[in-house]
Amino acid sequence: MKQQNYIVVGFAVLVAALSRIIPHPDNFTATESLALFGAAYLTRKQYAVLLPIIMMFLTDFVINNTIARSYFSQETGLIWFNGYMLYGWLGIALTALAGTIMLKNINVLSVGAASVSAPLIFFLVTNFGVWVGSQTLYPKSLEGLIACYVAGIPFLKSSLLSTVFFSALLFTSFEFAKKFIINASLSAEK
Repeated sequence: MKQQNYIVVGFAVLVAALSRIIPHPDNFTATESLALFGAAYLTRKQYAVLLPIIMMFLTDFVINNTIARSYFSQETGLIWFNGYMLYGWLGIALTALAGTIMLKNINVLSVGAASVSAPLIFFLVTNFGVWVGSQTLYPKSLEGLIACYVAGIPFLKSSLLSTVFFSALLFTSFEFAKKFIINASLSAEK
């Protein structure tokens, strides 16, 4: 990977991490967009899965030990891991895998379709995780599962808006950066 690609990928990871840590509307983060961005541009597709999961693990560590610490009142010490995290990671892994299929040709239509699909995938996986989890408020029945998904709709809306926004930001910034770098190197050759 060229040095400028490392810089761009580092920028994308930083945007995604900050979008989770700084105050923001519920589920308005760049996490799904990072998975799609990696799926589109990273030559080693395993990194499209690993980078957002590592970013989620690190930011979950910060969140779980600061903002969300009251949710873990029964636990002492640092919160390194909680079972709910697995469903988030699975949702992001599936998002990245879907992105590798949907973003073979990068254009406005494919990025738009992937940006709508990603939050749906994440929503389906994570809300299932909430319903199946041991600390769920929902009965283990079809009605409970439906209630869990219905309760998650406001979060889906926010996730959809954020994924479209951050995907537009990341993909557009990268395309402009590529053109700038190409033009700069052509000018340097003259």
